[in-house]
Amino acid sequence: MAEEKELSLFAEFPAEVKAGSDILIKVGKSGIGGWPEKPVLHYRHVNQTEGLFLTLVMSEADEGYEAVIPGEYVTTDWDLMVYITVQENAGICSMYPGIYNPIYPYPYQVIIVND
Repeated sequence: MAEEKELSLFAEFPAEVKAGSDILIKVGKSGIGGWPEKPVLHYRHVNQTEGLFLTLVMSEADEGYEAVIPGEYVTTDWDLMVYITVQENAGICSMYPGIYNPIYPYPYQVIIVND
């Protein structure tokens, strides 16, 4: 009998986007178990003076979840930092990409904004 793995999430973030464009972020999940709450997308300009990240509760879509960063927020003044959190059944909050992610070197993803 195959061993079932713990529930995990994965996402693909665009490396670059055009200023003024909506940015669709999709999250998939694999494994067993469930989350008591939907994943939350956190986003902000790469500008430390802005303080807290803006958040969007992700909507269920296909085999996972999605959220859209509105195009009016996407300007050439600043690139964007994004990450996702999810509350697990055990009460633990997981962050993606998170620390020690094998693909992304930071606990967040930077999206470059072009003209």
